[in-house]
Amino acid sequence: MMPDPTTPEGRAELRALQDKATAGPWEGVPGFGRTAIYGHDHDPGEFVAQRVGIPDTKLIIAAVNALPALLDALDEAEAAIDSIREYAQFLRWMADDVRQLDAVYQARVYDDIATTLERKIGDRT
Repeated sequence: MMPDPTTPEGRAELRALQDKATAGPWEGVPGFGRTAIYGHDHDPGEFVAQRVGIPDTKLIIAAVNALPALLDALDEAEAAIDSIREYAQFLRWMADDVRQLDAVYQARVYDDIATTLERKIGDRT
């Protein structure tokens, strides 16, 4: 089963798989069979894959080389979403506090902002 990159565990599993794989960046060499893929630090003739079609080769190389940046971006996005989630919760607490002071309009504003943020990150529909 493929690791789910949308979860921290899935990203950790992908990083572990990447650490065990041939070090990148990967490159392609046309002319060995259909084409060949090799690790940048490997000796000539030491290939990761041979006889792969050119479109597949380009995709595999691009995916392997992009994976670290994509995983980092997903980690950063998750951290940003967590921060937004915390801020929305803070707004809910503020709404509760001002509601106790009979500031109903201000409480509604805080709740509306929190709801908008939660909708933007997919926590509410």
